[in-house]
Amino acid sequence: LVPHDQGVAVFFEELPFDTGKGRISVIDIDLEGAFGEPVVVLDKPWHLSYPFVFEWEGKRYMVPESAANETVDLYECTGFPQRWRHVKTLISGVRLADASLVRWQGRWWMFAAHGQIGASNYDELHLYWADDLLGPWCPHLLNPVKIDAGSSRPAGAMVVDGDRIIRPTQDCRNRYGDGVVFQEVVALDTAHFQERTLHRL
Repeated sequence: LVPHDQGVAVFFEELPFDTGKGRISVIDIDLEGAFGEPVVVLDKPWHLSYPFVFEWEGKRYMVPESAANETVDLYECTGFPQRWRHVKTLISGVRLADASLVRWQGRWWMFAAHGQIGASNYDELHLYWADDLLGPWCPHLLNPVKIDAGSSRPAGAMVVDGDRIIRPTQDCRNRYGDGVVFQEVVALDTAHFQERTLHRL
C-alpha cells in the first residue's frame, strides 16, 4: 500500500491462470474508497511476485520477487504509479524469495528466504548488506542466519522502532503463508544476527 495525495495505490501479484506466471499490477483507490481497474506495471518472461515498494532520497523503488530468474532486481518509479524502469540487478545466481530491505545503522540490509531449485524456500533466512543501495551487496557471514519454517520467510516491510527492528514473517510450518509472526531483531551486524518472537497471528 502506497498512500498519495489522491488516495492509495495497491501493488500486488496478479496471477493469470492461463499463463501460470505472476506479474506486478496496481489498483488505485481514491479518497472516497472507489477503486479503478488493475493496471500491469511489470511483466517479465519469468514469474514476479511480492512487490516490495519503498522510498529513499525522494524516489520510489520496487524490488519484486524474481526467484524464478535467480535475481534480485531494483526498479525506480519514473511515473507513479504505473511506470517503472530497471535500475540494477542487486544479486544474481541465487534463488531468493520475498527480499525485503531496511535501512539500519548506516547500512542497507536485505532479508530473504532461500532455497535451491527443487527445495523449499520457506525455512532458510539469508541476509545481505550494503553500504549503498546500488551495492555491492555482501552475503552475511552466517548465512543461513536462521532455519525455521515458522518465522524465516519475510511477510512485508519491517518497522524501525527506535533502536530495534520489528520484522513480519510468514509461518509456513503447516502450509505456505499459514500465519504471520512478528520478530524483534535483537542483534544485527556483519558478523552477528539474532531475533526473538514477539507475537503470532
